[in-house]
Amino acid sequence: MLQSAFERETSQIRVLDPSLVKVSRVEGGALELRYGEEVYYPIRVKRAFPLTNPENYIVLMKENGKQIGMIEDINKIDEESKRTILEELDTVFFVPQIKKIFWVKDRFGSSRWKVETDRGIKEFATGSIHESVKEVEDGHIIITDTEGLQYEIKDINELPPKSRAIILRYV
Repeated sequence: MLQSAFERETSQIRVLDPSLVKVSRVEGGALELRYGEEVYYPIRVKRAFPLTNPENYIVLMKENGKQIGMIEDINKIDEESKRTILEELDTVFFVPQIKKIFWVKDRFGSSRWKVETDRGIKEFATGSIHESVKEVEDGHIIITDTEGLQYEIKDINELPPKSRAIILRYV
C-alpha cells in the first residue's frame, strides 16, 4: 500500500517517552539531553506549533538541525527539564506583540510598517501583503517581515480604533 507524503513524514517522528527525558543547561549555557542511556550535546529546541499549541509538540534537535525526537506534552516531563526548555524557548522564539499601528506605506508590492510592540516602537518591511499578513484564527494576526521575523496581534479588537482600521485593510 502506498503511503502519502504526510504519513511518511509523521512515521519518521520519534516521540520521546517523557519519563526518560532529562534536559539541563551545562557549563557555557548549552543544553544537554539525557534520554535513557543516550546523551546529546549540544541540543536545540523549538515548538512545532508555536502559536496554536505552544505547550505540546516540542522538537529536540542536534546542533546541525537533525531531529532527535519530539515531546508531545511538556507538562509530562520533570519540572527542572520543563523549566530549562521553556527558558530556552523564550529566548529563541521571540514574537513581539503589536499594540498599535502608526502607519503602513505600500509601495511596488511591498510595505513599510511602523508599529508599537510590547518591546517598543519598531519599523519593518514586508513583501506582498497577501503573503506577509496571515489571520491564523478569527482576529489573531501574524505578520512576517522580509527578514523572516514575526509580529503578532492576538486580537485585532483590542487595538486602538485607528490601528484596527489599518489592519482591517489587509485581512
